[in-house]
Parts: sequence; structure tokens; C-alpha cells
Amino acid sequence: MKKIYLVAIFIAIVSFSFAQRSERSVSNSIKMNKAGISNAKTPTDTLIPASCLTGAPVLYGASGGGYVSGNNSYGDLAKVQAFVNTSSIVVDGCLFWIGAKEIVGTPGTVAVNLYNMNGTGTTNVGTGQPCPGTILATVPKTMDVIDTGLSITNGLNAVNFTSPVIVPADFAIGIDFANIGNDTIGIVSTTDGNAGGTEFSWEKWSDGTWNSLLLPNASNGWGLDLDFYIFAVVDMSSANVNDSYFFDGIKLSCNPNPFISNSLIQYEIQNNGKVSMEIYDITGKLVATYNEGNQVAGKHNIVINSDKLQAGSYFYSLKCDSHRLTKKMIVTQ
Repeated sequence: MKKIYLVAIFIAIVSFSFAQRSERSVSNSIKMNKAGISNAKTPTDTLIPASCLTGAPVLYGASGGGYVSGNNSYGDLAKVQAFVNTSSIVVDGCLFWIGAKEIVGTPGTVAVNLYNMNGTGTTNVGTGQPCPGTILATVPKTMDVIDTGLSITNGLNAVNFTSPVIVPADFAIGIDFANIGNDTIGIVSTTDGNAGGTEFSWEKWSDGTWNSLLLPNASNGWGLDLDFYIFAVVDMSSANVNDSYFFDGIKLSCNPNPFISNSLIQYEIQNNGKVSMEIYDITGKLVATYNEGNQVAGKHNIVINSDKLQAGSYFYSLKCDSHRLTKKMIVTQ
């Protein structure tokens, strides 16, 4: 049976207190200022679990060491947040809040994964329920480069997938700990009970099976009703060239929809870098690339020719070195 501790998130006190719980229990938690979720790191078109906007963020410790929403003495291999009832959408990357980490010796590596919800796992309903399955994209992160903090503005990490990923419907994003070594990491979650009975938080056990965190103690689960502070960054309509902020170092103008061939698209880069524009169809297939070469910080233009594109929806993605911003366009014939 899994037991839990509570590690309360304090705004300015960098100390964690562990007190053993014989059953699900929450105490000494402090509500955070949710204004941080709307800062420049998280512009609009970021999918945020509803309970992250209403509940108090906490970090639960696990008996024997580690964290409920991280790796721990039970050998949990991954923690994942599901996003369901979505239509076809492009996922550029994600944001995740890490409350604590411990590095032992050489830093280990975690993988930030985007999943299709086509697996089968166990919830309170029973086995065979839709759960994280096929990995659609992955980004490795060494533990030494991961930010941690007791406030979301200090502990928020941003990840861009190598290419925009078009997901057909339900998907999930999470962190895999298989190659973390002896290190420990804890993802901030909402307070128990704030997820409203929804089973969107998943974990992969040491035997490779997927299980809901709401699975009761009698079934070797936590019996916790919560969401992780893991946000999906989707097709961006913000960070326009006239906006006051950059998203990941880029501003990108909105094109006319429907798209007009040989249209001029404006963009601005915050730093010097190698620039290219990539066009993807609705299935995620790369159909055109415009290499602009090395460019200096500032505003630039690029002409996109859609004559060879069939009618339909597309995504145009501006890359500057390892940074990227994606928006949607519609082509008619």
C-alpha cells in the first residue's frame, strides 16, 4: 500500500517538512498567487488543467523517499497529465513546474514525452481504460538544467518538441524517469480533491503498467484526486509582431485566412540566429521549408508561396536556432 507525505509549497521558505500519513491527508498547504500562470512564459493558447487555476499547489512526498508526483521508492517510472475531449490540434511543446530535485553525482536524464491516449491502463472503473500509449515526441532533459522553485515563476520549465505535432484527439504529456539514475525529482500538483474526481493524472509503475493516481490504497494506488502542473503549448495565436512580449524569443504575424499565395509574413527574433520557416499539413507532414539563413535580432519578412498546396488547413512554424513558434493557416483553391 502506498503512503504519502505532504510537502507544502511556501512562497519564500525553501524547506520541506515530511510527516507520515496513514491515509490520504492534506495539511499545511498554502495557496499560491495564480497570477504567475499568466506571465510571459505562458501566453494564451496554453492548455492548463482546470484544477491548476483553482486549487492550491502542493508537493507530496512518498514514504521511503521521493515524491508522489515524481520518482520514488516504489520505482514509479513516469508521471503524465492527460488532455481529453480535444479536437485535432497542433502541440508545440509544454510547460511544467518542478518543485524540488536532488542530484546525486553525475546528473541523470528525464524525458519529456508527448503521448497518444491509445494505451490501456487501470482506473477506478477497472482495467483496459484509455491511457498514455504511443510516444509522439520526446525531449531529453538533464537534471542540472531543470529549474526548480516554490513559486511557478521560478520553477516553470519550457520544452519545445523538435517539430510541431498534430494530434487527432486526446493526448497526454509527462515526464519519464527511467534514466534518472539516483536523482530525485518532484512535479508540483494540485491539492487532493481539486481535480473533481477526474482521472487525468497517470503514473507508470515499475512493472510497466499505467495506473490512475486516483486508484485507491487497496489497489496499491495513492487514492489522490489531483492534476499535475503540466501545461500543453498548442497552436499559438499570441506573440504577434505588435505584441509587447516574445514567446521563446520569437514574434510571428498572423497570416490572412484564407491564405493568399505569395503573402508576406512578418516575424521578429529577440536574438541573432539561424532562421527557417516550415509548413506542415494537418497530418503533421512537412510539405515545404524556407531557409532564411543567419539573421540578426529584429523584424524580418518572408514570402510564402501556396500555389503547390492543396486546399486545406496547414501550420506554419518559424524556427530560430532551437526556438519555434507555430500558427495556423487555411489554403483555398
